Amino acid sequence: MSKEGNYRGWVIVAVSFLILMFIFATCISCMGVYLKPVTDEFGISRTDFSLITTMQAFAMILSSLFAGKLLEKYNIKILMMIGVLCCSVCLFIYAIAPSIVYFYAASVLMGISISMTCNIPISIVIKDWFRNKNEGTALGIAFVGSGFGAMILNPLYTYIIENFGWRYSFAFGGACVLVILTPLVLIFMKRNQQSTAAEEVKCRETDNVALENDFTLGEAFKKPQTWAVFIAYTILPFVAMAILNHGVPFMTDNGMSSEKAAMIISYASGVLIIGKIAVGMLYDKLGVYKTNLIEAVLFLVCFIAFWMNGLFDSPILMVLFIVLYGLGIPFATISIQMVLPLMYGKSHFGTLMGMFSIGNGLAGMLQVVISMIYDKTGSYTAAWIMLTALCVLVIFILAICVRPQRKS
Repeated sequence: MSKEGNYRGWVIVAVSFLILMFIFATCISCMGVYLKPVTDEFGISRTDFSLITTMQAFAMILSSLFAGKLLEKYNIKILMMIGVLCCSVCLFIYAIAPSIVYFYAASVLMGISISMTCNIPISIVIKDWFRNKNEGTALGIAFVGSGFGAMILNPLYTYIIENFGWRYSFAFGGACVLVILTPLVLIFMKRNQQSTAAEEVKCRETDNVALENDFTLGEAFKKPQTWAVFIAYTILPFVAMAILNHGVPFMTDNGMSSEKAAMIISYASGVLIIGKIAVGMLYDKLGVYKTNLIEAVLFLVCFIAFWMNGLFDSPILMVLFIVLYGLGIPFATISIQMVLPLMYGKSHFGTLMGMFSIGNGLAGMLQVVISMIYDKTGSYTAAWIMLTALCVLVIFILAICVRPQRKS
């Protein structure tokens, strides 16, 4: 990559960071701060409010089926611009909504907008500009945006809600998306048009994969390895979300104060910001296969440390969990962008990424299983045993299946 191209690539990483900060964090990570004020004003249950997230996740799943292909085929700048504008409109609809029905309608469009602006297009553009050089580091820095946004925007939105009302908070979020992201996407977000066929051959030879073995989506899913890896990348966010959604209730059920439990999750999320960059650099240094195995083991040990700390409230286990959370959890979000090109080539990366992104939506919808197990048994023990076994399964799947695939 030329010096100018290298500069442009890192600018795109910075813009991607801001997109994930203002769209992903606002529309997913920060929705919890609106639960009580919205339900109190409309006189609805928390389950009614939670349907917003469910409908948004369902829309993300469906739109992911075609988002990757559209983003590869058509002008990615225009599609991302449409997504940014729609996201802003949805937040303004939330701000003026006279009833929860308006939230439901807007949440469907919001889910589609997230698919067209966040993980899928950002992965396509960054991999296009960085190819096999510093890809992991660039992706790690970009994906820090969602965690950084949650850390900064949650207290900011809470302050606006407490002092001005939840409608002003949604309007502020919509204005940030419109004013900050619209010009940045318009000016900077585009594919690397200077990539030549020779460069593509060189990149693929680095991975010892022949160009003729680029897989389409249909060809990839004829391979049993593809289904196994898809299951693995549904399990990973399923476990990660379980820690976030049920971590505080689990720890408080065992006698820990709610303040300390929330502090542990908060500190772990803070370490995660550094961890994403570190894991990205590890992929660049050690390669996909070795890093996958290291990260899969760290992910398993992280979950066990979380479980044991909740039971015994040990300072050593608490520190171990916080550190391993920062090093292990990024595996659930960064590694798939490195695995897919290795297994199937880069020609149809966007389409494959769109399909595998469905796993994140499924992981969110499957969180109800954890609640059902708790309601049935009165504890999280059975759920944690199940998740531990699933983490072990992920290690075996990745060790066996993550290899360059051949059509013949």
